[in-house]
Amino acid sequence: SAANTLETETRGMINEIYETSLNVQSLRAKGESDLSFAEEHEEEVVEQAAEQRTCVYLRGTRLHIDQPHSFNRIAGQDDERDTPEKCFAKCREHGGCLQAVFAKASKDCYLAGMATTA
Repeated sequence: SAANTLETETRGMINEIYETSLNVQSLRAKGESDLSFAEEHEEEVVEQAAEQRTCVYLRGTRLHIDQPHSFNRIAGQDDERDTPEKCFAKCREHGGCLQAVFAKASKDCYLAGMATTA
């Protein structure tokens, strides 16, 4: 009968929704686990990069940066860059950063993937 067919279809739809819900929960848990793993390893890579780099500080010199880049972390939380020390540390931690300029008056940090050559 039509009622039995409707009931069977409804039960099938409910089962599909339930299975989809379980899959979503499983994917969410895996995503959270993967993000945690990525954050831990990103921190290790940042620390290793910083240990192997050297910076030259040119106090009182304003270098020009044509194309500033944020060099934000992919997985982890970014640190503040509101002091010269924090700004330069951010550049030192990222292998692609070749130059950092800290604007004292505005407390802005400008990072670049290219260094000023002349």
